[in-house]
Amino acid sequence: MSNNKKEELSSSLNSLHKSLELLDIKKFLIVSILYLLGKVYEGDLVKILGFSWGSLSTQLKMLKEKGFIDFRKVLTLKGPRTVIFLTDRGYKKYQEELKKVNILLRTLTSIREISD
Repeated sequence: MSNNKKEELSSSLNSLHKSLELLDIKKFLIVSILYLLGKVYEGDLVKILGFSWGSLSTQLKMLKEKGFIDFRKVLTLKGPRTVIFLTDRGYKKYQEELKKVNILLRTLTSIREISD
C-alpha cells in the first residue's frame, strides 16, 4: 500500500472516529429509522429493532441529551403514547456521518482495487 493511500485511509478513519456519536450500532439504527420514517412511537421502535425497553430507553436518553432526538406525549385511541423524532441537529448529524461512512467505503474500495 502506498504512503498516499495509507494517509488517505488514516484521514478517513480519523474523521470517522471524531463522529462516533451515532455510529454505535444501536444509536445508528434508531436514528436511521427516525430518518427514514419520521415520527415513530416508542413501542414501534421496540418492535422494529427488537431491543428491550431498558436498552431502548438508555439509547434514547443519550440521543436526547445530545440534542439529536426529542419526544412528545400524544393521546391516541389506545391511550397515551410517546412519539420520537429527529431534531434538526439530529437530521444534520446523521447526514454528516453518512457522508463520512461513504468516504471511508470509497477509500477502502480504492485501496482494495489497488492491492488486487
